[in-house]
Amino acid sequence: MIFVSLLLSLMLNLSAEQPDTLTFQQIPYLYETDFCEIDSIKVAFIDKGQGEPILFIHGVGSDLSQWDLNYPDLAQKYRVLGIDLPGFGKSDKPRIDYTMNFYSAVIETLLTRQKIEKATLIGHSFGGHLAAYFSLHHKERVKNLIIVDGAGIQEFTPEQKQFILTQYDLHKLSNPNPNELRFGLQMGFVKWEDTYEKTVQERIALSKSPEYKDYAFAVNKCVMAMLDKNVKKELPQVKAPTLIVWGAKDALVPISVAQEAHELIAGSELTVIPECGHFPMIEKSGEFNRIIDTFLGGKDE
Repeated sequence: MIFVSLLLSLMLNLSAEQPDTLTFQQIPYLYETDFCEIDSIKVAFIDKGQGEPILFIHGVGSDLSQWDLNYPDLAQKYRVLGIDLPGFGKSDKPRIDYTMNFYSAVIETLLTRQKIEKATLIGHSFGGHLAAYFSLHHKERVKNLIIVDGAGIQEFTPEQKQFILTQYDLHKLSNPNPNELRFGLQMGFVKWEDTYEKTVQERIALSKSPEYKDYAFAVNKCVMAMLDKNVKKELPQVKAPTLIVWGAKDALVPISVAQEAHELIAGSELTVIPECGHFPMIEKSGEFNRIIDTFLGGKDE
């Protein structure tokens, strides 16, 4: 179910006890963030390690900390970058039209500012959609494309679109229900861990922060952007070496979406992780890191 998939892109940074109220700037990250200004918007990012650059792109509702279990291992061989897309995490949250073209421009500007000519893009859920979109429209900036349980790379019927938009009503997003958050998160994993409960509590604490309604606005706009710019028909035009990684038991975006994308992208590789749900980078982080390293290492040989 795609609407639950996007809801599940929460801030999975397994932190300690959560206060009653939390601001986005107080969210604990593994690394201290840097900031750059892009079109008067302050954008948070990290840039660690040396070697071939990898840019990690989070899903809707999340932030760069969703990759905290992946950065350290991969930073031993690669230059890893994570971004808080505008509207999320520690980045500014202006009330603007968050489109795929807008986010693509942000990514291109960040790469240019960091003096990166070409990078490997790794995107999860909505981030996988955005990474694919960027790869199609900025081919010269993408060395490799890695789509992780990508949302929005399949076609939706008018009825499905309407249902998704109903679920992502701005009022509903601005007033999260703890039980609904918990249920949605549980659907994203094969095995529920007690530590994931902290994420639910964090989101409730964040909902009391001054920025939360602006964040909810960004989520709403991103869902609309995803529905507006479907990339399925363009996938055969992807030229970058592509890896598709999927949890075998993803109950949110079915494995059939991965198989279809694999068939449409010539020369792509598909790796399915057993006993894994929608968040392989978290639920099977060690295996996920090895898969990424093997794919990238093979491309460098």
